[in-house]
Parts: sequence; structure tokens; C-alpha cells
Amino acid sequence: MLRLIIAFAAQSSISSVNPLQKAALFLLPVVLLGFSSGASAPAAYCVASALSMHIFFRSPLRIVATFTSGMLIFTLLTSLALLADYGPLYVAALVAKSVAGMLSILLFSLHTPMDDLLCSLSKFGALKDLCDIAKSTLRFLILIEDELRVMTFAAKSRNGFGSFKKSISTTGKIAGLLFVNTMRRWGDIKCATDSRCYKGIIPYAPKNFKFSKALLLLGIIYNAGLLATLFM
Repeated sequence: MLRLIIAFAAQSSISSVNPLQKAALFLLPVVLLGFSSGASAPAAYCVASALSMHIFFRSPLRIVATFTSGMLIFTLLTSLALLADYGPLYVAALVAKSVAGMLSILLFSLHTPMDDLLCSLSKFGALKDLCDIAKSTLRFLILIEDELRVMTFAAKSRNGFGSFKKSISTTGKIAGLLFVNTMRRWGDIKCATDSRCYKGIIPYAPKNFKFSKALLLLGIIYNAGLLATLFM
């Protein structure tokens, strides 16, 4: 799934737009939504707007549905304890905020190549080390995802998920093996970086990004509408 998101972000129609401009459009509403106190109207506005932009920018709806449904189920399960103390309206607003946040993050992730974002942020001296760590971590996560996929396919071919009891046992074994292999991989990574005389600095190829006036106008309208619903 991670490789698919990275590949789609690189082929997006707005991939060449400045990542910081897209962050202001897609992620600023999540920050503004955090200032709403239990009101569901701003969250509903964000959900409707984010879904419209997903359709307009042709996001892969299967990925959007997978992550959004997962967040919805997780939020519903964790909010059951709050139902008796705060009531259904508060829980509904909390669920709507979670879904709106996930949709906004997916908008940014599916249309912004991570390398472009790190390249833009690395120009700020205070963030250079954090960008290097994030870039290395992203590569490491791709390796872990590939290994998880191989283990899952191997378990399915041996009927490891044939029943509920088998599924629990197989999932535990896969998680344990993945953790052990991850710890072992650190030594291989260190050996590989030392053999290449790695100095701890990752170079970023310069890239010229576009500034989209249409996205700027869309961001102003979107955030202005959200502010209007916050102060209604």
C-alpha cells in the first residue's frame, strides 16, 4: 500500500505544485478544525469538501475508502467509553473530526511526493536533520512492507488464515518474525552505509516547483468557509 501511495503521488496531476502550498490547502483545515469545541458542522464541512477534492483530483477511491473506514472503525470503538459521559452529539463530532482529518491527510499524501516535501523542508537549516531521518525511515518502511507482504502470502498459501484461531496464531507469528527481522536488518544497514563512506548527510536534487493560482484560490475559499462555520 505504501508503494502504491508513493507511486500515485508521483503521477498526480498536481505533483509539480509546491508542496508547502498543498500543505496549506490540505493540512491547515485539520489544524483549524482542532479549535472547534464539539461542533459537528465544521467537521461535516471538511468531510464534504475533502471528498469533493478527492473526486476532483481523481484520487484512488479504493485507498481512500480503506484508510477512512479503518479510521472510522477505530474512532467508533475508542469513543464508546465517552458515550455515557458526553453524549451522542459529542461522539458524533469526534468521529466526524477523525474522518475529516484522515481525508485531509490522504489528500496531501496522495498528491504530494514525499521526496518533494522533504526537499522543500530541507532548505530550512533547523529541519535538515529531521528531513534526513524521515527520508531514511521511509525507505526502511518500504522494506518492512515488502517483507510483511511476502510473509502474509506465504501464510495464506499454507492456509494460515483458515479459521479464527489460526488467524490469531498466524498474525502473532508474522508480527514476531517481522520484529526480529527488523532488528537484524539494522546491522545490515549500518554495514552497508559504512562501506559506502556515508557521512550522515543526504543530498537533495534541486527541483523547481510551480505556484498554482487556482489552488491558492481554492485554499482561500476552503479555509474561509471553514472559519465561517467555526464562528457560526
